[in-house]
Amino acid sequence: MDSRQHVTATAEQLGSFAQTRVFFGHQSVGNNIIDGLRLLYTDSKAGPLTIRATSEVEADAGVLAHTMVGVNGDPQSKIDEFAAILSRGLADEMDVVILKFCYVDITRGTDVQTVFDEYSTALDTISRQHPRLRVVYTTVPLTTKASWKSKLKALVTRNVPPSTADNIAREQYNALVRNKYESTGRLFDVARVESTAPDGSRATDVLGDSRYFALDEELALDSGHLNDVGSMLAAQEFVRVVLR
Repeated sequence: MDSRQHVTATAEQLGSFAQTRVFFGHQSVGNNIIDGLRLLYTDSKAGPLTIRATSEVEADAGVLAHTMVGVNGDPQSKIDEFAAILSRGLADEMDVVILKFCYVDITRGTDVQTVFDEYSTALDTISRQHPRLRVVYTTVPLTTKASWKSKLKALVTRNVPPSTADNIAREQYNALVRNKYESTGRLFDVARVESTAPDGSRATDVLGDSRYFALDEELALDSGHLNDVGSMLAAQEFVRVVLR
C-alpha cells in the first residue's frame, strides 16, 4: 500500500508547523509519529522540518524537540519527568507541549480513573503556570484485536483475551480524556487515528456491555506499532492539532 496516497496535509500546513516550537514527550509509538513526520516532509515544498532528539533546547525558530520520558508501564514516571523537563526552563522556549502515554501504560489491571486524575491534574497545572504555552492532550494508543487463537482459547477457558481486556481499559481511559478535553480543540486523539482505516471504517468490537476500539490492521506494523501508512496518518493529525 502506498502510504502517500492517504496524505492530506498541505504544504501551507507543513510550512506553518515547521515554524512552530514543539516539545513532544513520548515512548515507542511516538517514534512512529516522528517517522511519519519525516515522511510527510520528504519531497514537500514546505521545506525542511527541524527535529531534535533533546529535552534541552533554546529555540528562536521552529523546532520539534522530542525525547523519551519515564518508563513504560509506569505512567506516573512519565508525568513526573515531563513536568520536570518543562520546569527547567523548556516551557519558556516552546509554543506547544505534548505528553503521550504508550499502550502498555493502560492495561486491564490499571486503575484508569487514578491515572487520568494524575494526568489531568499535572497537565492542567502546567497550563495554569504557563498561560502562553499551548498544552495538547492525548488519548492512549491501542493494540490490534485478539487473534483467532486467543479468541478460541478464551472460549475454552471462559476468559476474556488479554488484548481485548486491555483495549477495553484503554477505551475507558480515552473516554475520560475525550470528555474533558475534546471541546478544547487541543486533543490529539491517537486512538481514533489508529482505529480508523484509510477508507474511514473503524476497528471496533463489543464484549458484553463494553464497546471498544483497536489498532486497525491496515495501519499496524505489529500488534502495537504503526506502519508507514499509520505513521503518516498519525503525523498529519499531529500537525493539524498543533496548528489548530
